[in-house]
Amino acid sequence: VRLVRSSCVVVNLHRCGPHLRRMSMKKETPSDVRLHLAAVNGDLKVIRRLLDSGKVHVDCRDKEGTTPLILSAANGHLECVQELLEQGADPAARRLTGTTALFFAAQAGYMDVAQLLISHQAPVDTPSVDGGTPLFVACQYGNHEMVQLLVRH
Repeated sequence: VRLVRSSCVVVNLHRCGPHLRRMSMKKETPSDVRLHLAAVNGDLKVIRRLLDSGKVHVDCRDKEGTTPLILSAANGHLECVQELLEQGADPAARRLTGTTALFFAAQAGYMDVAQLLISHQAPVDTPSVDGGTPLFVACQYGNHEMVQLLVRH
């Protein structure tokens, strides 16, 4: 088990999945932190409670520009992605690296998440700062079904 310390929390990276390397909590409010952790862990009940409280914005960002939608998509939490989109999350939101929720869904092969994001007008050809796109990363990881989905859109 690998742990990363933050000023507010300790994040267990093993449980968070391979797509979350580091989640900096330095400048976020406690509610932002809770929403990010709920998104990583797929805790739909907590996501709903926090968003319904009005104390946190659906697109709150961490130091790297990561939103709850990006975290849920990167970890394959379809119901959480659906809820965040219904609550107004921006499917085109980009991290500082330029990566999007669709980029991470394509990388991990989460077809259902990718289809949902695309149905909410997530851009399929947005490049990251190094030029990678969801299509490129799907090809790189050999996910033929994902490649076909992205090419169709």
